[in-house]
Amino acid sequence: MMSLRISTRQRPRGDKEQSKKVEEERIMGRNKTMLRRVFFVIGLIFFGHLVIFSHLVTLHAEDPVKAAKARMMKRLNTILELKQKGVVGEDNRGYLAPLRQGQQYRSIIEAENRDRRIIYEYIARTQGVDLSTVERLRAKQIRKRALKGQWIQTPDGKWIRKE
Repeated sequence: MMSLRISTRQRPRGDKEQSKKVEEERIMGRNKTMLRRVFFVIGLIFFGHLVIFSHLVTLHAEDPVKAAKARMMKRLNTILELKQKGVVGEDNRGYLAPLRQGQQYRSIIEAENRDRRIIYEYIARTQGVDLSTVERLRAKQIRKRALKGQWIQTPDGKWIRKE
């Protein structure tokens, strides 16, 4: 006859402390694994919130820029008309400047310059350059694009009519 031996792990009798210790280590191993998993999930959640938060911050930063551009588009025809009449000109820093005395168009000029500054500051911040650099470069672009007859200020401060 063939005998089958079934091997089972037998604990030594009378060694309850040893078996208790083995059981504790097994439970601790499970707990460590569980803790790792919990921390992993928490990390994923935290990282996900950071990504979402950074995206929202970016969107929020662009909101004033979008609003400024929208306001500028609404004023565009009025500004072009004022330039053609010689009431305002483009200074050498990229802003509108009144050429005639009077308060009639002051609010339009101030609003336009406020919105331009919002956009210039955003560009400076995102490109990592000084505001004055953005202003100077934008003024150069404006001078090139100015229509014949419009007043522009040269880099040295002299006002001329575009030819």
